[in-house]
Amino acid sequence: MHEKSNAVVTNPCLIIEVLSESTKEYDSNAKFEGYRSIPSFKEYVLVWQTIPKVQSWYKEADDLWRISSAFGLDKSIQLYSIDCEIALKDIYKRVKNLKDKDDPYAF
Repeated sequence: MHEKSNAVVTNPCLIIEVLSESTKEYDSNAKFEGYRSIPSFKEYVLVWQTIPKVQSWYKEADDLWRISSAFGLDKSIQLYSIDCEIALKDIYKRVKNLKDKDDPYAF
């Protein structure tokens, strides 16, 4: 933790972002680019709010990132940095009004 705040982690290996309509472009582009400058950073996960969709970027080497995606409540996503697999049905189990993954109006 950061000395002056208990809300700041200084050496993260995994960062998870829940996307909103207003920040999804920034989170998946500029913010991710900034995070990559953190030496301990190994994995970035984006979770959509309104559809069962999760994407992960895992650092395999200094300039090599692997992307994996999971779409649908019957799928799961592997979090390589912490050696954990999580089902999307568990991620979204308390989400109300979840839209179908094929809904063209869901971001």
